[in-house]
Amino acid sequence: MKINHLKAWLPVLKLVAIVIALIFVIIAVYSIPSRLDAQAKAEADYIENYKAELKAEQNKD
Repeated sequence: MKINHLKAWLPVLKLVAIVIALIFVIIAVYSIPSRLDAQAKAEADYIENYKAELKAEQNKD
């Protein structure tokens, strides 16, 4: 009787694939706050620059 090694290792390979996918998901979830902080800082900087431009334009007049 010939043993199909792929069928024998299939459950293990599925488990390894699930663990790898889970690691990627965990890394992605933990990186969300830092991306949101960077976006919030960029938005705050944009607003401050816009306010400064408005003030400079008002002072011109």
